[in-house]
Formats: sequence, structure tokens, C-alpha cells
Amino acid sequence: MKICMILFGLEGRIGRLAFLAACAFAGAASMLAQSLLLLAVGLPETYSSLEDLQALQAAPAAMAGLFALHSIGSWIGFAAGAKRLHDLGRPAGVQILLLLALTFAVFATGAALLFDSSAGVVAACVLLAAVSAYTLWIVAQLFLRPGEPRANRFGAPPGGLALASPGEPAAASP
Repeated sequence: MKICMILFGLEGRIGRLAFLAACAFAGAASMLAQSLLLLAVGLPETYSSLEDLQALQAAPAAMAGLFALHSIGSWIGFAAGAKRLHDLGRPAGVQILLLLALTFAVFATGAALLFDSSAGVVAACVLLAAVSAYTLWIVAQLFLRPGEPRANRFGAPPGGLALASPGEPAAASP
């Protein structure tokens, strides 16, 4: 599989090592974007005057570029996760469900804190903890669990040869 397909494509399967490399690349791109943003904009406590804050008017173009770099890193992580889930025989939609559940839990916690509801805070924190634990379990599966050794509905295994199902001859993957 070509590097562009590993980093940006949603089809096919990748193994644990390729997934680790893609995640490292995505994380590096996101950290670079955040570091450049801090260098370009600076920390809020360093602004001593109105002129310093007015200098930020030129920052939207820089922030748009950095947002694009961060978005590329996020897409690489999503694409790698999709292909790794395919290697495990799961659809890529699992990631979207996890993202939605985590987003809902974070907003529920924030809303409970905002409205100062102690029962709501406890419930939201329990929800956030449960969703976070499930997310960590999925991430552990992605990094630790070996993929299916046979071809599945998402393609041949990333190693090259697809093992035959019982009663079928072995065939080389394309």
C-alpha cells in the first residue's frame, strides 16, 4: 500500500505498525500546528497593550493555515483508524460513534457545571468516565490486537498473502 493511501485513504487494511506510524505522523502534524500557533500569536499574558492585541488582526490568515495543518493531522488519524478497524473486521463508523459519544459527554459535563447542578455534574462525570473508558478500550484494541489473518469484506490482510477459508485455495492479494 502506498504512503498516500496509508495516510489519506479510507479503504483497505493496515497493520499495527503502520497504524502506529500514521498516528505518530498525525500527532506530529497536530503538535507542529499548535506550536506554530503559539509562536505566531503568543501567550495571552504577554499582551501588555492594545497595540499588541491589534497586531493579532493579521493572525486570522496564519490561524487558517494552522487550522488546515491541524485538520490534515486529524484526517490522517481518522483514516488510519478506519483502515485499522477494517483490519479487525469492523466498520469505520465505530470512530464516528465514539467521537459523538465523547463530544456529548464533554458537553453534558460542561452544561452540568454551568448550571451548577450537583446531581447533573455527578451524572455527567459518570457518563464522561464511561465513554472515556470505552474509548481507551477501543484504542487499546487498535494498537494491541492483531488483525484478521484471512481476507475479510475490507480486503486482504496487510501482510501480502490472504489465507484461504476452509475449502478454498490460497490466493495472493493484489
